Amino acid sequence: MIEIITDSTCDLPAPLAERYGIQVIPYMLMWNNTSYRDRVDISPEAFYARLRKDPANLPTTGISGPGQFVEAYAQAHARGASQAVVITIGSRLSGAAGLARQAAEQAPLPVHIHESGGLTMGMGFQVLAAARASAAGASLTQVLAEARRVRERVRVFAYLETLDFAYRGGRLSRVSWMVGSALNIKGVVEVDHSEGIVKVAGRAHGRGRGVDLLYQLFFARMGPPERQHVIVLHGDAQEAGQNLLERVRSQVGPGELLFNTTGPILGAHTGPGALALAGYSDSQP
Repeated sequence: MIEIITDSTCDLPAPLAERYGIQVIPYMLMWNNTSYRDRVDISPEAFYARLRKDPANLPTTGISGPGQFVEAYAQAHARGASQAVVITIGSRLSGAAGLARQAAEQAPLPVHIHESGGLTMGMGFQVLAAARASAAGASLTQVLAEARRVRERVRVFAYLETLDFAYRGGRLSRVSWMVGSALNIKGVVEVDHSEGIVKVAGRAHGRGRGVDLLYQLFFARMGPPERQHVIVLHGDAQEAGQNLLERVRSQVGPGELLFNTTGPILGAHTGPGALALAGYSDSQP
């Protein structure tokens, strides 16, 4: 058995992780000298509520050390796994991949590291594809090939209700932030999985146009609907997320359509009210 291991930055819906036996290591948040395990000690809802109350006070985030991976490998081995495939956030966004490799030196089973090049469900869909392949009895080579195939195709775009968090996170220049805030400009950012970076994809005046731009950019090159795997994500914007979900379902009708709340790692950079679309097509357009 090949066990798939990842971390909570993937934003994979919990029922899917449970169905395929995916081990999800919680990222750690340090907030006012108190540490929290992502989605264990603090829920996305509690995170956003606190962020809205005190937006100037951002937590620091990360894997606490190689020990979290050491423990994960031991658990996989105890469950009877013969090998482990670890799918991590992009190394230009976090040091998790390096910690996973360091911990692999102490692992009781062979460990193979796959860097996703991104985060949230751009990473999550790679995890899901690898886990589905493993569950179907695929070889190690086939499991890793599935993860790479999805990495090459997956697209992630996020609409930002405010540019403040992107600016404070170093994703936006001060001039762009000041002009955008003054003119009610909403930003749309894209995760570039080949470069492992987040970049500005477009800007629009007002929320309605911003969400339209998100939708248009994401579906511009997605192939036949029946071959699409898509998720709608929201950052404490349940109603807006549901509206976007229904739009995608009625206008596109992807073969697989999922819904989830983005966690604290992405939320710290996108802020409350953000919406995202992530996914890929099994056939190129």
